[in-house]
Amino acid sequence: MRIIFIMIISLVLVVEVSGQEGLSGYLILQNISNYEPYEGYQDRGRLIGAPEMKNMGNDVEGRYESYRAIYSIDEEHAVPKIEIQVHQNTQWLEHNLQRDFRDTVDDETLGLRDSSSVIKNIGNLRFFNAATGGGQYSWLHNNLWISIEYNDLQLVEPEPLEVVEAYLQKWPPTYPTEETKLIAGTEQWIKDEMEYLLWVSDRWFVQYDAGKEALKHATWNIKDSLDDFLRYRAKYFDENLDEERIAVKNADEPTLRTKLKEYQQWLAENKDKALVGL
Repeated sequence: MRIIFIMIISLVLVVEVSGQEGLSGYLILQNISNYEPYEGYQDRGRLIGAPEMKNMGNDVEGRYESYRAIYSIDEEHAVPKIEIQVHQNTQWLEHNLQRDFRDTVDDETLGLRDSSSVIKNIGNLRFFNAATGGGQYSWLHNNLWISIEYNDLQLVEPEPLEVVEAYLQKWPPTYPTEETKLIAGTEQWIKDEMEYLLWVSDRWFVQYDAGKEALKHATWNIKDSLDDFLRYRAKYFDENLDEERIAVKNADEPTLRTKLKEYQQWLAENKDKALVGL
């Protein structure tokens, strides 16, 4: 009975939030202190830059609604851009939010926290913050992903904290929590990322088998995800996988299926081992 009750409550949380109608349900369309919502401009019959909603995502990782707005004040202040994503599939939301603040490109710092990213708070409301050529503030409210960004290459303009605080009050963070750690949680995040890369590879096969994705597009994405998996495996499990990465790059569809099963079995057998070099 307890399991059924928890599932029902979770469903209500998602439906209650995503059931709000219109831009005003998610965005703040009134002035925030001296910041005004940008109303956009006309360009050949199209309204550009105004608050809007777009359908985004794909059938592999899940589709979502994206609500966006821009706020302006004067030439001496940064222009904050707000995006609220409304997700139905929340399986990897917390994990993917952290990815925005980690290095997934450079092999030397693969999976590690970006040096500019921290967890901050206004009052008791916590959020991720990165300051590189401006600023980014992100958090989750149940199935909503809230992100506020601004550009300031010289780092001389004041942060748009009035806008950040207004959205923190409207959508109080359910993640990050007080227990969320960027540094101590790195080992678990890397292992979860390896699992995610295999999961998303499997999802591409599911979509291809259902006739929803072309073979070339599906295999390109699968190879990309499996190669990233091997990068993590080589670095943090101290293996030389150069030849294996070449084999994946040149693999056909049946071989990729075999590789995926091998990697899933390998991860199941090795995920509890300590990572090398952390």
